[in-house]
Amino acid sequence: MTVELIDITENPMKKLANIAAVCYKTQPSKKVVKKIIKLGHLSVLEHCYATLRVQMSVACLLQITRHRHFSFTVQSSRHTELKDAHYTGDAVVDKAIAKQMEIYQEVLKKCGPEKALYCLPKAAVYDVYITGNFRTWLEYFPKRLCLRAMDEHRWLAQEMLRVLKEACPEIFETVRPMCKTCKETNCAVIQRRMEREDRELLDDGKLV
Repeated sequence: MTVELIDITENPMKKLANIAAVCYKTQPSKKVVKKIIKLGHLSVLEHCYATLRVQMSVACLLQITRHRHFSFTVQSSRHTELKDAHYTGDAVVDKAIAKQMEIYQEVLKKCGPEKALYCLPKAAVYDVYITGNFRTWLEYFPKRLCLRAMDEHRWLAQEMLRVLKEACPEIFETVRPMCKTCKETNCAVIQRRMEREDRELLDDGKLV
């Protein structure tokens, strides 16, 4: 599966610096942009956009479209043939996916794509265009970089972040998962953090 940068705001740091300077009536600079990000004043970032072309399974598509501030254009399964599937590495699951894709191909030949689409597995891969402003991207990544995210979706998030880091490192270089503030208790990372905090409280005599 591929991840490709299609378009991004030209010279985004210059644009953001000019806009951010209005807030504080200062001279435009990258320093001001970094300051507003640190302070959480992210509305300024909504003036810059990035469009990516990616491939993903239906299962992943159902998840990413919950991030409703993105704009999506998706390959039509009514009018095109879907040829690829996302395989998990689990032999039992992948065997079932391959069988279902064979069934889809059989129905496609007999009935055409509009009826055959009902036979597609959630592993079927679509071409998708995603557009989001920089704020939307920044708020999306920490959630889907999480170790508890679905493997395919986490890989996709990592690849999209890599592409955007290359295009605009000043904005995206500090993006991380939400581990420090995450409230999930059934995550190994969070469990280790909670255990460490409990040990510290015990050492301080605050936990008995």
